Amino acid sequence: MLKRKKITNFTGADKSSLAFPKKKVKPTTKKKKTSPEKIVQKQVEAYLTILGVRFFHIPDYLLMFIKVTPGVPQYLKNLVSQHFKGLPDLIIWHKNEKGFNHCLLLELKTETGKLSQGQINWHKGLNVSVTYGSDEAMREIDKFIEFCDKN
Repeated sequence: MLKRKKITNFTGADKSSLAFPKKKVKPTTKKKKTSPEKIVQKQVEAYLTILGVRFFHIPDYLLMFIKVTPGVPQYLKNLVSQHFKGLPDLIIWHKNEKGFNHCLLLELKTETGKLSQGQINWHKGLNVSVTYGSDEAMREIDKFIEFCDKN
């Protein structure tokens, strides 16, 4: 049988760390996961930029910031919750050669995405194009620009 030596006059870390040395743990840096819908959004925005087509998008984080930040007036929080919930992802403008402005309301979804109740309510009475995936969205934009140039 082995005899243990008693540690006396120990200075430094506590004695328990000698029996079970601590593993060095690398600090974890959490990468923010980009949702697939945000990837579609970025691809479509890049496509519109390349085409030189004007568009408008209210980022989700801005709406969330307004809702949760203390000090933001309540009327503004109410405005965001009542009127911006379900707003289409992109509002796209195109001016044709005749000088007429046309507007496309585009809702972007992933291939398996579904509309929320807020989106369904917002889209009532409007001509909102709901597309599934960036390829379908780009085809819809091409059709929109073609329509604008003819009318």
